[in-house]
Amino acid sequence: MRGLSFGLFMLGLVVGPLASVGADYALRHYPTRQIACTFNSVSSVSGMSVNETVLYYVKPPPTPRQKVTMEMDPVSTPGFCQGDERFPLLFRRQVFNQPQNGASVGYELVYRGQLLRTVLVQLTPGTVHPAGPTLPAFQRKDYTARTDACDYDSPIVQNWLNGAGLKRRGGESDLDFGKRVFTAMCTTFHYDPAHGSNSLASLVVRDHAGVCGGLSIAFCAAMRASGVPCRVLSLQQVAVGGNVGGSDRGHATNEFFCEGIGWVPCDLTGGCTNFNDLTEGLTYFGQDRGDTLMTFNGSGDFRVDTLKFGSSVPQPSGDCRKGCAAVPPAQAYGSWGLFFTGNGNAQYQNTDSFYARLWTDKAAYEKVSPDGQPTLGAANQPAFSLWRDTSGWHIHSSSDAKAHEFEISVYPEQPIGQGQMFSAGQTEQATTAVGYNSSAAMDTAVPVQAGSCALRFLLTIDHRDMPGFVYIGAKGVHPSRQPFTLAAP
Repeated sequence: MRGLSFGLFMLGLVVGPLASVGADYALRHYPTRQIACTFNSVSSVSGMSVNETVLYYVKPPPTPRQKVTMEMDPVSTPGFCQGDERFPLLFRRQVFNQPQNGASVGYELVYRGQLLRTVLVQLTPGTVHPAGPTLPAFQRKDYTARTDACDYDSPIVQNWLNGAGLKRRGGESDLDFGKRVFTAMCTTFHYDPAHGSNSLASLVVRDHAGVCGGLSIAFCAAMRASGVPCRVLSLQQVAVGGNVGGSDRGHATNEFFCEGIGWVPCDLTGGCTNFNDLTEGLTYFGQDRGDTLMTFNGSGDFRVDTLKFGSSVPQPSGDCRKGCAAVPPAQAYGSWGLFFTGNGNAQYQNTDSFYARLWTDKAAYEKVSPDGQPTLGAANQPAFSLWRDTSGWHIHSSSDAKAHEFEISVYPEQPIGQGQMFSAGQTEQATTAVGYNSSAAMDTAVPVQAGSCALRFLLTIDHRDMPGFVYIGAKGVHPSRQPFTLAAP
C-alpha cells in the first residue's frame, strides 16, 4: 500500500481529494532505488516438427520514471516493433536446415539502472509553471485508437459510460476527467481473480471486475472514448525487501496524457482494493513510488520488423500475419515474444523466474535525524516511534486500547558494489519482521548487520503504510513516504 507524501521540497502539494479544480500541476521525479534484475525463461515444445524459432523482447521504454538498460543473453540482433510508434527490441531467429523433433529456447534478460518516484503536485500560488511536454500527433492517434482489447465502441462500454456520466464534460481538463473516471471505477469495480480471464474492456465492464490487466484496459477504454490519450503499462514488481524469486511478479497499470503535464500514472488495482478510505485510495492516482520496473508501454497491438531479417512475427493476440519465414508457417506455438513454427500437435512448456536486487539511492535517504526518542504525538494512538541512541536502534509501537495489527520490516543495505550476492531462489531476509495483534505498547530492538550503510523500513498498522503513523527521532518527524530509508552509521 502507499501512503501520502509530504514535504516535497516546497514544490507544492500532492494531489488529493481537496485539490482545487483548474489549478496548475506538474510531475516531479525523485531517485529512489538502484536495481539489478534478472529474468530467466526456458520454453520447449514436443510432438512437433519445428522449422524455426523466433524470439523477441521489447527494450524498456524511455521515460522520466526510470533510467534502465536491458541486455539479452545469448546476444541478439537489434530491431524495432513496427507501427505508429517504433519501440526498440532485441530479436533472435533460428532456422533449422532440417525440421527438428521438438525444440527448446532459453534466454536471460538483465536490467540495470535507477527507478524514480513520481509525484503529481499542485503548484503553490506564484510558482512559475514549467514548460510541459506535448504529445506528437501520431502518438495521440495511437493512444486514442480503438483496439481489439480496448473496445470502447462496444454497446456495453458505451452504455456504462453514458449511464455513469463518464463522458468528458465541456471545459473539463484531462486531469480532472482522469481523476473522475479513476474515482468512479475504484468505487464500483472490484479486483477479482475469478474474473482474471476478462481481457477485453467490454468484459470487465460487463462484470465490473477483473485483475490488474483487465482493470487497466477498462480505464484505458474510458479515457480513449473521450479522446484522452491513455496506455497500459506492463511492469515487473520489485519487492520492497530486495531480492524476490518467482514467476508471477507481473503487474499492469495506466498512464494518461495531460497536455502541459505529461503522462500521469494511476493504478486501478491499488485504488479498487483500498478505496474504502478516500485518502488512501487516491494515493494510487498521480503517484508511483518507484518500486516497479516498466518493461513496456503501449497497447500491445503491433508487429515486429527486424533490421536483419525484415520479417514479421505473429501478433500478441495469436494472429499470424506473414509468419517468420518466406511463406506462412503451417502452425505457430508459443507465447508473446517467443514462437516455434512447424507442423504437429505440440505440447508447450514454459518456466519463468524473476529475481531482483535493489538498494536505495542515497539521494532518497530521509533527511531527518533518528537520534533521541520521540516525545510528541506518538502516545495513546496507533503509531510507531523510531529512534537511535547509544544502545542501538529501537521501534516502539503504541495503541489506543483497541486491537490493531502491527507489522515491522527492516532491511539492511550494503554499499553499492559490496552488497550480498544472490543466486536464483535465494531471498533477502528482513532483520526484523513482526506481525501481531496488540492493544498495548511493544518495544522492539533493531539489530544492524555489520557493514550496513542504511536501513530500509516498512512499518504498517492494520495493513496500511501511511507515513503519518511513524515518528522519527527526538523531534518526532514523519517520513516523506513508506517504505523509507535512514543512514545506518
